[in-house]
Amino acid sequence: MVLAFFLVASCSSAGAFAAEPAFPVHMLGFWEPELPCDQGETSDRDARFEITGRQRLNYEEIEDLVSAELLASSPRTWRILTTSNIGPEGLEQPFIYVLDGNVLTVADGRSARTYMRCK
Repeated sequence: MVLAFFLVASCSSAGAFAAEPAFPVHMLGFWEPELPCDQGETSDRDARFEITGRQRLNYEEIEDLVSAELLASSPRTWRILTTSNIGPEGLEQPFIYVLDGNVLTVADGRSARTYMRCK
């Protein structure tokens, strides 16, 4: 009985089961502003990037996901917060990602760019 209490108490602390932030599954894959686009090496094109579970892999930059907050369901819209391997350490960058089918628009507060999903 004491062991059961200990296990419940140790697992109930805040954040014990907190999930790591992840990009929404709908966004995973390769994106490019122009078609045709194939799923080749990301490093060979400036504008193409890949979204994985926890990172956006750009041409010369890796963005680590801090948080993803769903803002709207139609079209799917998220507030994405990232940190960059080339920016000041700890600097969080907010973006708005809007996904409409196979078209992803990313806005940073100054500009917006639209990308198509690579097949």
